[in-house]
Amino acid sequence: MNMGPSLIWTLALGLSLAGLGGCGDATPAGQETEDLDGPHRKAAGLLARYDYGDAVRILQSVIDRDPDRLDARIDLAIATMNRQEENDEANALAMLDDVHARHPNDPRASFVSSVLHLRAGNDSIARD
Repeated sequence: MNMGPSLIWTLALGLSLAGLGGCGDATPAGQETEDLDGPHRKAAGLLARYDYGDAVRILQSVIDRDPDRLDARIDLAIATMNRQEENDEANALAMLDDVHARHPNDPRASFVSSVLHLRAGNDSIARD
């Protein structure tokens, strides 16, 4: 089956939006964090409307405030890839390689990383 880029990114977006149901990690006892689910949902809505530049900006601010937020890191890589400015594809691949190295069992990170490696011609890496 030949999956074109638009079908692949539609699947990735679907996985992204599905992952928002459980956004964020539990806050350790005694630590307060600001609610980042709202901005993350807003960014997901922008992704659905193909407004990648604003989605990148919002997702980056979410990650700046919560660097361990895995779902936002994956969504930032997806938004960066789709924005298609100079070096965006390479930057998105680097983001996903980092996420995948830290979270090798995360299915979203594995899937999107594999897609980008396939696009970059790294078939053997994509298979792993």
